[in-house]
Amino acid sequence: MMFLFIGCSSIYKVSNFPSKEKFYEDFNKSVKNKFVKVTLRNDSAFNLQTGIMVSNDSLILIKQIISEQKIKKNNIKNIKYFYDNMDISNYTIKIFLNDGSIVNAKNGEIFNDSLYIFNIIKEQKEYLTIREVKEVSYKSNWLGVPFGFGTGLGLGMVATKIESGLSYQGSIPSWFIVVPITSIIAGSILGWFEGYNYTYQFNP
Repeated sequence: MMFLFIGCSSIYKVSNFPSKEKFYEDFNKSVKNKFVKVTLRNDSAFNLQTGIMVSNDSLILIKQIISEQKIKKNNIKNIKYFYDNMDISNYTIKIFLNDGSIVNAKNGEIFNDSLYIFNIIKEQKEYLTIREVKEVSYKSNWLGVPFGFGTGLGLGMVATKIESGLSYQGSIPSWFIVVPITSIIAGSILGWFEGYNYTYQFNP
């Protein structure tokens, strides 16, 4: 039995908004903390995990540079840990130094009683003019599940009718239940992988 799932998507252009500023505002809110794909007008493309935003007709790419740094214990005022709810082994750290500055880090360890080693996170910004950018897109896997569910349910019901010859006699055969359930599960899984795509077109 074959399953067919057609991915769904939303495409946004400046013309869909009252102004260019509103388009940029919606874009900045939408792509925050997302894994995005940036496609340039020359059709080259790259992926970016850490951050992206539009400001003053420039696309700002926020990249993280992680480097090891040793900090003496007597220079540290306080340390706060922020854990990932899904994975407690993955955490970030805010280090408050005595001089009032704050350092962001990813993971760390005590080297000895007086020295800490941290993987310090520093941000590096790169700029592209909007004229260079064709589109920016990202995918929401979970939003693809309802569409996959619906597709699987529909195909399951169609397959059931075909296999039953449009009718059945006596007790309900087991495949009458198994086929739709299997189709729903398979459709939902395919929906998750296919996802729901959001695309912001700057120069379509």
